[in-house]
Amino acid sequence: MHFIDQMMTEEETSFDGDERDIFADAGFDDDERDAFSDAPLLVLGARKHSVFMLSCLFYYTIALFPFPVTSTDIFVFYIFLIKNVPKFGTIKKERDMNITGIARENFEEAGLPLKNTIELTTKNEYTIPDIWGLKVGRKFLDTGEIESHFEEQQFFEIRKRATLLEYPHTVILMEQDFAERKVIDYYVIYDIKESSKYKPTIVNEYVDNIILGTGEYKCEYEILLSCGDATRRLVIPVRTINMPMYDFITGIEDEIEDVMDRSSEENIFSNIIIDTGDYFLLDMFDEYGRTYKVEITGVYDFIKMIVSIRQIRCEFFPYEKK
Repeated sequence: MHFIDQMMTEEETSFDGDERDIFADAGFDDDERDAFSDAPLLVLGARKHSVFMLSCLFYYTIALFPFPVTSTDIFVFYIFLIKNVPKFGTIKKERDMNITGIARENFEEAGLPLKNTIELTTKNEYTIPDIWGLKVGRKFLDTGEIESHFEEQQFFEIRKRATLLEYPHTVILMEQDFAERKVIDYYVIYDIKESSKYKPTIVNEYVDNIILGTGEYKCEYEILLSCGDATRRLVIPVRTINMPMYDFITGIEDEIEDVMDRSSEENIFSNIIIDTGDYFLLDMFDEYGRTYKVEITGVYDFIKMIVSIRQIRCEFFPYEKK
């Protein structure tokens, strides 16, 4: 596993459904039916036990029920299973998402040519960094020359009055016959308002493994990954009636394996792991807010980067009575 740099886009997948009456019979309201029609719901490895238990329950119901069971009844029950067993999420078209950077200092009050709040764009809701670094200038160590988008005096004011992160490294300049030069890049750091790091850990609510018939839980689990000096937070939404957080954790390996085996496109991790066709990549972020591509050669490459998993949302939603 190593850092590389290559860009990749993801394609939209869709599901067409138009059986409004059958979906209504299965307990879907209009919004849920439309969501089902727009994108496939996930039946993932972590919830196979729930499908099995409910399927057994349906089998014995058929065996003991005194009236004939039609194919429509079976389809309605299948939709009920999809609706009520745990769901990690849906495959969505990759859309740009607006995020907000908040400065750690009051630049505007200090009279610096920097904004206290900036609007940024990330590729989707699963790729939100903790910070973003604005590079304000570069110094060439061999000559002392300064490069900056700001005027020289403005740059020196920023360097003097703002807290900057310094990144010393070597660059290869193509316009100078691939000459190697030692430089220091200067960054102003903005915290990303939408980062899940600011969400509290939920400890007073949790999902039990009792099968419920009165409603479902909507949860979010934050997975923190670390690789060298780079990190990444993944927020995975889960809808379930009885899958505790432990089952979610033990199912992660199966879901990553499905993505890397290309056996299931209907997997939320397909929004996260980039399939180039020849190998797999994962976006990570360093301490300057820059994006790195980490190559993943196997499931273990992903699993060993996990350093923390916590619950940041757990809400129970009762079914509406008809």
